Amino acid sequence: MLKSIMIPFMKKPASKGYTMLEMLLSLFVFSLSISLLTMVLPLMHKLQNFHVAVEDEIALYQLRHLLLIASEIRCHEDELNFFYLEKEARLILEKNRLVRKDGYVIYMENIKEGSFIQKGDCFYISYEKDAKRKERFLGCN
Repeated sequence: MLKSIMIPFMKKPASKGYTMLEMLLSLFVFSLSISLLTMVLPLMHKLQNFHVAVEDEIALYQLRHLLLIASEIRCHEDELNFFYLEKEARLILEKNRLVRKDGYVIYMENIKEGSFIQKGDCFYISYEKDAKRKERFLGCN
């Protein structure tokens, strides 16, 4: 009697595979994801080259803010000396980088032939990057 009650509940399903509808749905999702990926890859490639100019602008903004707070700014051709937070600091061009030397803070990389320029009370940086010569404002006393 116990066997006759348990047998109807223990039946195994007859199908062990996927239905045609499940296969079509998975093929549709796969093809949709591949088509979206082919549209996104060129955009990712363009964004990879875009960030360099933005990083330079961020670095120049940080330098302007730094020199706004700094005092006793003195300019030499290859370095810019100043006092920042009661410590002496200097900006130098070293190993194709613009570096602050009260530690070792890198602001820009891949700079070739750079120098600091003083025009009146204002300071500029002149550098070559990506085969283009640039002269950018940094700050004034």
